[in-house]
Amino acid sequence: MVEQLAFIYKDSLFSVAVLAFIIGGVILLDYCRSTLAHRRNLKILNALSLSYTQVELAFEVQQLLQKEQENPLEVLGFKTWMFLAKHYATYGSSEQAIKIYLVLLPKYQNERIVILENLAKAYIDMGYVQKARDILVEVLRIDPRNTHALQAMVQVYETMCDPQTALEILECLDALGESRLLDDYYYLQMQVLMEQDLGLEDKSMAILELGRQQSKLYKLALKHLKTYHKTLFFEEIAHLKEAVPFIDLLWDIDYLEIKPYLQDLHPHLLEVFVAKGYIQGKCHTLELEVFKTFQKQYALSLNFSYKCTACKSLSPFESYRCLVCAKIGPKEVILSLDKHPSDYSKNSNLN
Repeated sequence: MVEQLAFIYKDSLFSVAVLAFIIGGVILLDYCRSTLAHRRNLKILNALSLSYTQVELAFEVQQLLQKEQENPLEVLGFKTWMFLAKHYATYGSSEQAIKIYLVLLPKYQNERIVILENLAKAYIDMGYVQKARDILVEVLRIDPRNTHALQAMVQVYETMCDPQTALEILECLDALGESRLLDDYYYLQMQVLMEQDLGLEDKSMAILELGRQQSKLYKLALKHLKTYHKTLFFEEIAHLKEAVPFIDLLWDIDYLEIKPYLQDLHPHLLEVFVAKGYIQGKCHTLELEVFKTFQKQYALSLNFSYKCTACKSLSPFESYRCLVCAKIGPKEVILSLDKHPSDYSKNSNLN
């Protein structure tokens, strides 16, 4: 009996059979693991799609989306739906885009990373950064080296006033070989400086020095000084030679505050205070000259809007990171004049 067993073990066919059994077992275990992972991902994505409030779409789009959801085959197709969702997001209807992404998520498993990335961006655009963070965490769980998700995560933590964590994520991007990170790095360094527990003088000088070194952050440094260290702010604006890029910082300054520094200002900056009636003179900037000439007669107000130098999008308020293209830097200040609303009501009264 022992001799027969020894003969079987020495048989080459037996060795092949054992090897085939082992390989088959490994394949079966891998298949089971993949199946369980797929079911787990599907469960997570289904929960994700049900966890956020959905809004109503246009009736026709809603009908097509319902058919897409119910039909195992493609109705419009993934690319068409993504194009439509991005169109909604681009033109300010991020809620509609989110509804589409959430419906597509359980059906198009192979495209889930693309859908989740766009879903996170839509939530960032709407200001729901915590929701965006949760989605990006899921993307990075699936694909830890996803640079798009990491870049979006930098923006999320920046918005959540956690620049230190954003810097750590930026270091991960640098390790992955991403380029053009310096603007983000210095901007986040500025945010860290603003939050540090330093004395007023030390903090203000550190922020100003960084602003001088990085021209894209200079206006941000001036804005901080205006709020927290006005003496240093007034001393610094004496070095400015352009008015319009900084006019929104200068426009609301009271006469008594600026009076001791007027003699030190560049003629272009003096135009701002000529327009406000603090001193006599002429303005070379058209909007300022019109304001100076007709403000009392027509109760004019000077308004500011901000154009991104990268994507040319226009915003009523300044954000150092463009809300459209996410580029960092000061925006071009656009001046406009409006008649005070109260005067419209007076002129429209026919009695």
